[in-house]
Amino acid sequence: AAILDALMNEVVPQIVDGIKAEQVPGVTQEALEAALRVTAGEVEAHLDEILEQGRSNSAKLDEMTDLLHSKVEMEKGRALARQDKERAINEFEIKVTGVESEPFARGGFGVIH
Repeated sequence: AAILDALMNEVVPQIVDGIKAEQVPGVTQEALEAALRVTAGEVEAHLDEILEQGRSNSAKLDEMTDLLHSKVEMEKGRALARQDKERAINEFEIKVTGVESEPFARGGFGVIH
């Protein structure tokens, strides 16, 4: 609050005086008077609003970060499961070395050669 008071009491009047001295085109006397009417309370209110928006955005960012981390972990798990499945297939897959011409077993759904 002390910084805002110093800003409003020292810096803003200097800026306004500078604008008056320069007679900047397009800056009316009404605009200068309106600038002088801005109070520290108004500035603080806007600052509080901006800070609240920042906190809200920060909370949303934290939520999105958490969702992204959980998605990455889920994808890592899927990738590891895929690797494990491929390893198991390579390790335990039975390779056919030959086929008998006559079936040696029959079942309701087929025969085994």
